[in-house]
Amino acid sequence: MSAFLTPDTLVLLLIEGLLLALMAVLLPSLWRLARRFDIGRTTPEQYALEKRAYLAGTLLRFMLWVKIALFVYFVYALDHLSGVITGAMCAAGVINAWDYGPLLLGWKLAGLYLFGSWLVLHRLDLSRENLPFSRLKFRLALGLAAFMGVEFALLIGYLDALDPATIVSCCGTLFSTANVSALGTLLAIPKAWLLGVFYALFALIVASALLRRSGLAALFSLLFLPVALLAIISFFSTYVYELPTHTCPFCLLQKEYGYMGYLLYFLLFAGTFSLLSAALAAKLVQEKARFALGLWLLGGFVALATWYPVGFYLKNGVFL
Repeated sequence: MSAFLTPDTLVLLLIEGLLLALMAVLLPSLWRLARRFDIGRTTPEQYALEKRAYLAGTLLRFMLWVKIALFVYFVYALDHLSGVITGAMCAAGVINAWDYGPLLLGWKLAGLYLFGSWLVLHRLDLSRENLPFSRLKFRLALGLAAFMGVEFALLIGYLDALDPATIVSCCGTLFSTANVSALGTLLAIPKAWLLGVFYALFALIVASALLRRSGLAALFSLLFLPVALLAIISFFSTYVYELPTHTCPFCLLQKEYGYMGYLLYFLLFAGTFSLLSAALAAKLVQEKARFALGLWLLGGFVALATWYPVGFYLKNGVFL
């Protein structure tokens, strides 16, 4: 059986295909709602549109929550494929088995934030009697439909390109300072500098949130995400593995390390998204931003990541 036809990838394709088909069925309604919905009108057409808007909104909310959950299954499926692809020791080798594999992963990661933002906008819209964001959210839903179409095409291309007979690079080669690539250059940044920026950005996020400067909190959160991912690869992961040469962000998801990566990445992604969505909500409804949840989640991420080098030092008396 080829890598393309494993049970995990077939389930992934089936669910993704069904969601895309459902979105295609919704497209005519979304187009009409984006153009014609006006809560201020009292015409029969508007009453019909309001009923259609409720149904479309409910279906979209369900679909987008499924899409968010599917990201976890996608990563899980990649990790399982490492047992099929020659040379792959984890999902890192699998995702790099195709030139556009990293693009697919990045596209899906961006989808988490886009889908979540639509869900926040939908909640804000329904919380107001005059439904002020209805046309906007249905216009954005049209954009999400195109986004999902590109994502599905990338997924088909990626799975079709997988070849179990092709030897791929292991994570030790991909996440190495010797790797002649942009990532290799970033990994060569001195760890002291990287950690300084990491903790400084977190402090700026906390200060901005406490001062209710939502714009700054959102900006620093956006900057913190790539810095945190680089810090995980370059520094924190080595203390999880207790091996200074092992710097793979995907092996953290494996059983040998207690699946700790799932918790670590959840706290990072959920924390940054919560802060961004709080800033977005404050901008749209002109209210004070509620940053508490985002700060707790991001604080949990920083505390968990920091514990590994601190715990290693307390146990061994040295740093790696």
